[in-house]
Amino acid sequence: MSSEQRPERVSAYAVVAPTLPTPTMVTLRPRALRPVSLLTIHPLPGRVHVGSPNAFQASKVYSVNFLNRPTSLPSQRGGVTTGVSRQPDAPYPTGTMSTSADTRGPSIDGIVSGLGAASIWGGMYVVSRMVLEVIPPVTLVFMRLVLGTITLAIVIRLTAPRLPSRGDLKLMASLGLVGMCISLVAQFAGTHLAGAANGALITSATPAFMLVFAWPILGTRPTIRQVGALILATTGVLIVTLVGTDAPTEAPGSHLAGNTFLLVAAVTWALYSVLGGRASSRYDALVTTAYATGFGALFTLPLVPWELASTPMGSLDWPVWTGILYLGIVSTAGAFYLWNRSIARLGASLPGLLFFAQPVVGGLLGATVLGEVLSTSFFIGGALVASAVVLSARET
Repeated sequence: MSSEQRPERVSAYAVVAPTLPTPTMVTLRPRALRPVSLLTIHPLPGRVHVGSPNAFQASKVYSVNFLNRPTSLPSQRGGVTTGVSRQPDAPYPTGTMSTSADTRGPSIDGIVSGLGAASIWGGMYVVSRMVLEVIPPVTLVFMRLVLGTITLAIVIRLTAPRLPSRGDLKLMASLGLVGMCISLVAQFAGTHLAGAANGALITSATPAFMLVFAWPILGTRPTIRQVGALILATTGVLIVTLVGTDAPTEAPGSHLAGNTFLLVAAVTWALYSVLGGRASSRYDALVTTAYATGFGALFTLPLVPWELASTPMGSLDWPVWTGILYLGIVSTAGAFYLWNRSIARLGASLPGLLFFAQPVVGGLLGATVLGEVLSTSFFIGGALVASAVVLSARET
């Protein structure tokens, strides 16, 4: 094939694109007035990890699919500067896009946001353990989801983002069932039986479990390093789950049952995170979270009367109400906002590493506030889970 017959590869270079949502449509205009082409930008497979991903990360490479042959010089739309160049040695119309913005400010913001979210969730296990002495798990999940939905609905009302179409409501409902109903009920039940420290640690293995679902659902084949991270995380969780802690329990075997619930919570939350990547590519993460919590509340509601018939609530004093507000507003609406903000600034890998602040905070607060005793198995399992998170985070 002669050089004239070779298809062209077009490379677009974004100068300012640290928070550009994906997929996004950009109009390229030449020096002439009329628009020449549209391009859709998607993450390049193997460069951006599952679960990150409704934002570009600086210094990463992305694929660009041009719908029409572009002939433009740099142009701007929505604060994003793009430029086009042609290279004759690769298939047209696929190209690459790279970002080169100075993002030191947003990176610090992203780290602080990620640590804030993980720390809030670490404290959530201690607060929920205290509130669960008065309110049974399913009822507490329902109250948390209702408060979170109301808070997020108010924010959506003020910001007016695009809402899901009727065809995507099934996806939102599946997110509510898996991530908000099943996962949170298992999380609260496990925390009630096994303690705050175990709850924070076992569920922190979620980033590694996401690899299991990313392959069949998104077609993202795990690398050898990611498989190693999954093995490390699973081993660490099994050590904590099967051995347990030395804290006293009300019934023999309650720690094993509680740890099993927590393992279910970690696995289902990983599935929710992978499925949520689809929704977040179409809608604002705030909208996805609001609809998921709303559907989760609807799925949880039928279980509340059944639970209260056998396990009635205790006295709701001000400390209990404060805990409910913390769980519903701070750890649901607030922490999700911070987590999504962190992902928007940093991508997927570093927030996965920051996620390990959750068991550190949960374990320390569980030991100091609740008097839980952390056994050797907790620290061994925690070290393995931490190694898994670091290993998976380095796969960038």
